[in-house]
Amino acid sequence: MFDTIGFFYATGAIHQGATKGEILMKTTRNKRLTTLVTLSMLGAISFVLMLFNFPLPFLPPFLKVDFSDIPALVAGIVFSPLAGVVVVALKNVLYYVFNGGGVPVGEVANFFAGVAFMYPVAWFYHKRKTNKALASGLVAGTITMALSLAILNYLLILPAYAFFFGMTEMAQPAVKTDLVLYGILPFNLIKALLISALFVPLFLKLKPWIERQRMQLQA
Repeated sequence: MFDTIGFFYATGAIHQGATKGEILMKTTRNKRLTTLVTLSMLGAISFVLMLFNFPLPFLPPFLKVDFSDIPALVAGIVFSPLAGVVVVALKNVLYYVFNGGGVPVGEVANFFAGVAFMYPVAWFYHKRKTNKALASGLVAGTITMALSLAILNYLLILPAYAFFFGMTEMAQPAVKTDLVLYGILPFNLIKALLISALFVPLFLKLKPWIERQRMQLQA
């Protein structure tokens, strides 16, 4: 009799454990699906924002400001810095397809600029999760993007434009130096300041929602 009771008890325990395991697996799948859908949506929004770009009147006209990095910042803060990278990549892939292909020099430059700005912001915020951490991240992101894009343009991007699009003057050291110092460097500083000025009030308004999303993902 006790053996029979023990058998049924053990069977029930195994069944209960399997059920808990199935629930855990289902919950994990749901979280992954939610993350995938959210990142896809943010990538699409980022792509649309990328279309609404505008030049600054006192800088070269091919340097255009847009606010497409804001959805990537949201993804990086809600999920992780890597999630922000996914959004930056997705918007540039969509933009490349929208433009009909070709040599994606501009898209590659935009990807590196977006990651250089977004990643420090998300990294700093995840370390402390405070407004001060966000401010530190925005400062770090601004400096990182401005300096890294100055170097990247001088060494790779401007020579790529010269090679693939016949803009031979962009391969000349004097032209590259002038473009970087008086065009690209101030452009990225101003762009980062504009994005930060728009993102900070948006973040403060969305902070309760962002915290709820983070708590749900961690549950």
